Amino acid sequence: MHTGKEARHVKKVPRAGRLRVVVLVAQWHTAITAALQEACIQTLREAGIKKKNIYHFHVPGSFELPAAAAMAMRQLKPDGIICLGCIVKGETRHHEYIAYAVAMGLQQLNTSGCCPVVFGVLTTDNLEQAVARSGGNRGNKGEEAARALMELMRLRQQMQKNR
Repeated sequence: MHTGKEARHVKKVPRAGRLRVVVLVAQWHTAITAALQEACIQTLREAGIKKKNIYHFHVPGSFELPAAAAMAMRQLKPDGIICLGCIVKGETRHHEYIAYAVAMGLQQLNTSGCCPVVFGVLTTDNLEQAVARSGGNRGNKGEEAARALMELMRLRQQMQKNR
């Protein structure tokens, strides 16, 4: 179980200073997504990504993350993209459709081969769970998303070396 109290040690990625990363943040549940964004950017900086090479944009909601990621791929040509959002279960099944659409949209982009796209979207039953996963006792999904992107970029560099 992740308690969020483990020592924060971020492995640096070779040539990280040259890498360009886009962070897309959904505007629904802004207190949650702001905490995700802050931890994400801090982790990227600790990994060696220069502040000027971290581009962050807000999108209306999680449903818009795949479209914004596709735009970022075409317009900015980044080395990686992180999508952050928060989908909380409501009284209807609406959250299921949104979460599925976002996951499938980002998965399609992720396999396009352009650059890694990381899914940092919380899908919780209630706001208490979202708080716990955005810096509370269950860690911070923004930090985890940044770490995942760093690992994918490290893997990409290793594979390029072995060509």
